[in-house]
Amino acid sequence: MNAAQKTWRHERCEMAALGQARRADIFALGCVYLEMLTVLDGRSVLDLRAHCNHPTGDYTGSQYSHAMRRIKTWFAYRCFDDPAYCDCWGRTILPMLAEEETARPEATDVLRKFLTEDLLPSSSRFCACHFNDATAALVDDKHTGTRNSNAFPTDMATMDGFVNAIEFFEVKNNTTADFRVELIHPPRCEPWQELTATSSVTFKGCTYPVGSIVWVKTDRSSKSFSMAEIAEVRHIGDGTQRVLIRVFWFYERQHVVRRLRAAHKKTFPDRYSFAKTTHTDVFLWDCIQAAITEEESAMILPGRVAVWWPKSLRLYNMNSPRVRWASVCT
Repeated sequence: MNAAQKTWRHERCEMAALGQARRADIFALGCVYLEMLTVLDGRSVLDLRAHCNHPTGDYTGSQYSHAMRRIKTWFAYRCFDDPAYCDCWGRTILPMLAEEETARPEATDVLRKFLTEDLLPSSSRFCACHFNDATAALVDDKHTGTRNSNAFPTDMATMDGFVNAIEFFEVKNNTTADFRVELIHPPRCEPWQELTATSSVTFKGCTYPVGSIVWVKTDRSSKSFSMAEIAEVRHIGDGTQRVLIRVFWFYERQHVVRRLRAAHKKTFPDRYSFAKTTHTDVFLWDCIQAAITEEESAMILPGRVAVWWPKSLRLYNMNSPRVRWASVCT
């Protein structure tokens, strides 16, 4: 088998029509990078090829040049289908795959990008390390029965072959009462306090100011959503519009009450279903599903916050000096 046959999958159509056309090799190299990125994300190149082999019009072959739309859906979790949010990998590789030969970059430009850009991987979840009891107490049972992928359809919910989350920050707790979010090592972005803060986040045409209470989905394999209040919004700092949000979680009443001391249980009336906590987390903006409704807002225990102590939860007034608000320590 000669070299041309071996790389036929990576060819651009002008190679067959015009022979070895200028910059056609850039297209082929971009296809190789797609496969390398697939492996880097813990996915299968064979699955990528199978994903791209679906017939398009009168074409039933397997060249990547005929499957650009499907390539973008394969990397939808990196926002390859949205230049405004696409990560540095996408901004480097996608121009190499331009249909017009003259629109593709020179080899020196490609090399310069790989040498100078911070190729930040994309992830829907930045914090995956939690105290077990705290994780179990997140809103995810009967109150989220209608909060499923059918109620809030997203591209994420229909994708196959999800990758494992790549963490930027993780939750640390020196005691069960103290949740802290710390930058992982080696770092993949700047420390939290050095990221540029903003007052709101916009996603799918909706704007959520800091202080909004929203439903979020941090586990792509689950149909359950959790309730959280947006505490901070910061730009990720990779030259795109992508942002990180920090939240305080809400726990369901049943999870809070069973951990309260007897004297505190009467402070959580039966008519309320959720309580805000000092448990904090950081993740990407695209976990947001929707703002809570007025009916759901009326089910939140007002004026009080649940705080973790070594052996229990306690409810305090929001402005109580005993409330130890979790923070980001980087």
